[in-house]
Amino acid sequence: MKTRVAIIGSGDMAVHIAHFLKLDSEYEFIGFFDDFCDSDKTIDNKPLLGRIESVEEQYAKRVFDKLIIAVGYSRMEYRKQIYNRTKGTIALATFIHKSCVVDPLARIEEGCVLFPGCIIDRNVCLKGNVFLHNAVVISHDTTVKENCYISPAVSLAGFVEVGESCVLGIGTVIIDNISIVDSVITGAGSVIVESIQEEGVYVGVPVRKLINDR
Repeated sequence: MKTRVAIIGSGDMAVHIAHFLKLDSEYEFIGFFDDFCDSDKTIDNKPLLGRIESVEEQYAKRVFDKLIIAVGYSRMEYRKQIYNRTKGTIALATFIHKSCVVDPLARIEEGCVLFPGCIIDRNVCLKGNVFLHNAVVISHDTTVKENCYISPAVSLAGFVEVGESCVLGIGTVIIDNISIVDSVITGAGSVIVESIQEEGVYVGVPVRKLINDR
């Protein structure tokens, strides 16, 4: 029997995830929950199941089996809030695209989503609700903590630790033995060669922190 999955969110990220669910024989995509759409609207030919406040009620009624949080990088605090609200009370789906390569010794926790072409090495740990876009490479003994959004073609070397709710921009590279605190954002093509100990936005090769003078 297929696992029936609903998605919180109805934007591009949600539609993209729904597309992959429909192509996967293990899942049946049910519909979306969203606070910002009309109740009678259909999205990608699937219904809006209700507002986010109704998720628990619909889960109790067995409308769906598992949930995916599809809130993207522009609303990271909201993404975190929804995860903290639902974890432990609603089963979160873990979706790994069939083209991904995941070592048997890697640990991928509930709610993670891995898009095509990701490579996850031995002893990697992805904490809950981590999103990996296309072709992300994570080397051995690296940990990515809860609620992170990792953009396409990001490469993390071994023994890296990425804090909670970080957004790594497309093509970001992190060398080995680096740690990053929570709520760090990196720009496209950033290269991190030293640990980051303050939250903020970092860009460049090597990265520097952007300072807001206003």
